[in-house]
Formats: sequence, structure tokens, C-alpha cells
Amino acid sequence: NTEILYRQMYSSATPDYQITFVWMKMFKNKIEFVGYGDIWSQDNILGEKDNIVQFEPQLWFILNDNFALGGAVEISKNFILDENLLPEKEWQFMPTVACRWTF
Repeated sequence: NTEILYRQMYSSATPDYQITFVWMKMFKNKIEFVGYGDIWSQDNILGEKDNIVQFEPQLWFILNDNFALGGAVEISKNFILDENLLPEKEWQFMPTVACRWTF
């Protein structure tokens, strides 16, 4: 799925864009690759436009009908704020390991 949006936030001086990607792929009913990605623009605290990128791919190893092991990596740029409330200009990588129980 892909969406392209044209939006204007309440506090924004000019309109912004947003592109969203969502994916899901199964491999042999044992491995699941899912995730999303967003790219958008918005005003920062100084009134300048920033392009923000955030992706979160997930990989799950399905052990049985209810239980899976896996994790995700949140990948972002200009999304996390620094101590001055300005976006971090460096790429950020935040991995997570998880187990999942499906009811």
C-alpha cells in the first residue's frame, strides 16, 4: 500500500507532503516481513522546513500458530529531537527484539 498526502498542520505556515509505504510478505508460511515507511515535511521550531524519514521493518520467525520470535529496527532521520528541540540530522537506528503471541 502507498499513500501520497498533501496536508497542512494547524501551526504550519505552508502545506506539507507525506508519503507512506506499508508492506507485508510471507515466506513459506514461516517468515513474515512487514513494516512501514513514512517520508514527510513539516516546520521545525525555528520555522524552517524539515524532511523527516521514518521506517520500521520487522522480521518474524513463526514457530507455531500462536508464537513468533523476531524484531524490528526503527530507522529515522530528523524525527528524534535533540536537547534544543531541533531534529537530529544524523540517521538513528533503534533495534528491538521481541516475541509475539497471537490470540
